[in-house]
Amino acid sequence: MSTDFARFRYVDNVYSLIHQTFIEEIAPKKSLVAVDSTSTVDDVLQVLADNGIISAPVRDVNSGRCIGFVDVLDLVNYLWEVYSRTVQAEDATRSDAVFIKAQLFSQQPIGLLTDFSRRNPFVPVPVGRTLADAIATLSQSAAVPLHRVPVVNVSNGEMVSVVSQKHIVRFLARHVSALGPVGRQPLATFVDRLQPVVSVALTASALDAFRTIHQHAVSAVAVVDQLHRLVAVLSASDLKGVSKANFSRIFLPLTEFLRVTYAEAHRVMTPPVTCTAGTSVETVLLRLAASGVHRIFVVNELEAPVHVFSLTDLLNIIAALPAPAATAADTQLSAALQQPMAVELSGIS
Repeated sequence: MSTDFARFRYVDNVYSLIHQTFIEEIAPKKSLVAVDSTSTVDDVLQVLADNGIISAPVRDVNSGRCIGFVDVLDLVNYLWEVYSRTVQAEDATRSDAVFIKAQLFSQQPIGLLTDFSRRNPFVPVPVGRTLADAIATLSQSAAVPLHRVPVVNVSNGEMVSVVSQKHIVRFLARHVSALGPVGRQPLATFVDRLQPVVSVALTASALDAFRTIHQHAVSAVAVVDQLHRLVAVLSASDLKGVSKANFSRIFLPLTEFLRVTYAEAHRVMTPPVTCTAGTSVETVLLRLAASGVHRIFVVNELEAPVHVFSLTDLLNIIAALPAPAATAADTQLSAALQQPMAVELSGIS
């Protein structure tokens, strides 16, 4: 019996890893979850919650083609538009006002909200491109960093999968040793990559927190106590628990909103994922991959958040890495390992 080693690869650095890995190799193998353009916000929030996702392609019901993405950030922005354009703030909690807002929010066709936040553009990557191409596409615009790319078959334009930042980070975590020297550097080395923290008080309402997300064009806010210590995080994805039936919960205090949201979703609420400025890049990578969160908060000795470091920031560091200079020993080892070989298995009945 012989074994084919044609796809065997040996890499000892992250540059080679991402340039030798095809995007379809890390794409999810499960069926693509899409929503029809005529689906309502209520319908889409339920689909996102049922599948544990924060975004879905929107399929035009007439052509059957994908017309873009909708994600929870689009819905947060639409929530705030509904709130701000209807009843005046002083009447916001009246039962009739809440009903009007709930109707406007929950019954809107999702086809009208594709990329409503202007932060979720549809930029496809063809099958056969490398992970480096995907990372470059995700990092190509500092003004509007992409969180996911559709993988398309160029022969027929069909979208076959979606690769997100989270998929890439999980793949990199499985090959963390390939990070090399950059992985051992502390976050403080990349102080220019660290973002300022946008926070809300623990006593704020859920609506105030979602408004802050909208106004600051971020995907999450730190929730801090009176001493400015980080106690929780509210992200756009927490909107998945809101529907027409319980729309009034957006007026709840944050503590109560989070308690109800987590309980209904049968999720366990744990402390926010944090690090310090001295934490290494590879440790941050592993924490992000293991926790499944999209950001890690950099805290000081008083547990107060001073910076936030996101998946976007991490991938920007990876994208900027130059090709390493190969040594003679590296070249010899790689060539030896790439040689075709046959393995004879005998004595097996």
